[in-house]
Amino acid sequence: MEWSLGAQPTSVGPTRLFVVPNPSPANAHFSLGDQISWYDRLATYLKEGRPERPGEEKPYTMDAEKTFASVADELRKDRRVGTARMFGAAGLKVSDKYFAMLYKGRLVVKLPGERVSALVESGDGEYFDPGHGRLMKEWVSLDPRLARRWRGLAEAARDFVAESTAGGRPAGSKRASKARRRPSKAR
Repeated sequence: MEWSLGAQPTSVGPTRLFVVPNPSPANAHFSLGDQISWYDRLATYLKEGRPERPGEEKPYTMDAEKTFASVADELRKDRRVGTARMFGAAGLKVSDKYFAMLYKGRLVVKLPGERVSALVESGDGEYFDPGHGRLMKEWVSLDPRLARRWRGLAEAARDFVAESTAGGRPAGSKRASKARRRPSKAR
């Protein structure tokens, strides 16, 4: 495999690759200015959470928190939807089951496995890894460039999770439903 500087077309599992010049004296043909330029590009790549595209003049920027807040505001109009934190991230739940969250600047949603696979295969998303090396088959981390589609995907996630939960209880009613299911003790 031949490597070039910058974002790489391949990845190692869900990890994207970006190659910068090695600052060792053996690479003296890279000037200090060239090295700084490549490390600046790497910083932009990491900050924006997306690959740099060859020939792209303006880096893509987006306020993921603002976009997620807008999506969350719309979805909370549904009385079943509540908010909570998942993996330390702002999240949404329906019937006390999580269906969406903002994690490291990316929308992460729970969808049927086939839909997740299709999003991953298209390059629009990656299987979500909560940090322990185990990819989750029904959770996809979406490329920030898909911000215009976040609401529709979050709605699909809400509907998928709501359908898979019994009764469609309002958010926050978990204790009451558990109490109803608990058999009474004979005295």
